[in-house]
Amino acid sequence: MHAAIVDDFLEDRFFLKHALSILEKGVTVEEFAYAEEALKRVLDEAAPAFDVLFVDINMMRMDGFAFVNAYVDGMQPDRPPGRIFLVSGTFDQRDIERAETHPHVAALVSKPVSVDALREAIS
Repeated sequence: MHAAIVDDFLEDRFFLKHALSILEKGVTVEEFAYAEEALKRVLDEAAPAFDVLFVDINMMRMDGFAFVNAYVDGMQPDRPPGRIFLVSGTFDQRDIERAETHPHVAALVSKPVSVDALREAIS
């Protein structure tokens, strides 16, 4: 599995990467603190595609929803899109509903991310 983690908090990236390594032996993870950097990388056709992307909803500069929309709009039709999971500690019901109904989001994973919650989301 090749995964991308897009989150502006180092600690959240660390814990998510650790949980992924417990669930998926041999997982490779690329981490991004800024959505713009991640977007440039995921749309680079010369680079390997991601199987899964974990994107924080609330980030500075570009939020998770804007990232997902730009990612979907910029993807080449012949490139596998990967499964997108939004990650958040939000209690805002609007964000939760928006994530759960977004056509390109596989699931919303709540922070702090537990191994069990991650297992349920990606299975």
